Amino acid sequence: MLKVVEKSQALKTTDCAITYRSGDDDVFGTCPKHCALNPNSTMSTSKIDWDYLDAVLDAKVQGGRSWTYSHFKFEDISLKQNKRFHFNFLYRIRDSKNHTTINRSTDTLLDALAVHNKGYPTTVTLSDKNISKNFVLDSVLFVRCPSEYNKNVGCNTCDLCSRKNRNFVIVFYGHGSKKKLVGDEEQGGCYGTYGRVRLQWEHTRKNNVNQPRNDKQKLLQFVQGLPYGTNIRHHIVGDVGKQNKLPVQNKKIINK
Repeated sequence: MLKVVEKSQALKTTDCAITYRSGDDDVFGTCPKHCALNPNSTMSTSKIDWDYLDAVLDAKVQGGRSWTYSHFKFEDISLKQNKRFHFNFLYRIRDSKNHTTINRSTDTLLDALAVHNKGYPTTVTLSDKNISKNFVLDSVLFVRCPSEYNKNVGCNTCDLCSRKNRNFVIVFYGHGSKKKLVGDEEQGGCYGTYGRVRLQWEHTRKNNVNQPRNDKQKLLQFVQGLPYGTNIRHHIVGDVGKQNKLPVQNKKIINK
């Protein structure tokens, strides 16, 4: 399920157009099972929703910026596994400046280096125990999100995450009520687990539970109605996964 907001009132994303994406049966339903920040992997997926991803890549307003983040490991998809990815999506995700920037979210410095060296726009989420503004590792510059330490900077005025072919990795430090799990062996740490973001995420799921699901159509219609120059932050929470279908009896228990 997709929730769209034409103009965000949140501090970090003020004046940006934003979306939330949830599974039908659980808010983490569109998130990848392997995401280290995901506390509910049993309800998540290992499949990419290619039709929806296609829409996200095209969901960019003329004169504006469009970006999001994904824990799906695009860099590991081989030509043998998915010819469609290599002949269509690879260029649009990694190189094309005319399409939405999909940052590959990583959870360790080593993973970040590996993904960055394959040419993908890369971010990494680290524990807040040893915060550093900027640093260099193996000749790669790591740049902290400016909004984390300068409240006068927001997504609408900062273009770092929307840049492709960049020569640096963007660093976020754990935040939210479960931030202590970031970098820990226990899976979890997503800022959408609790708090206001979780309320919006649950609202996304519950208010659309009885409606036909067509995230692709809803997204493209939303973007077509936005004014010239609008900046879009896709997926405040959620990802580009294709949700798993639960048996009907399990759905009744969850949606009580």
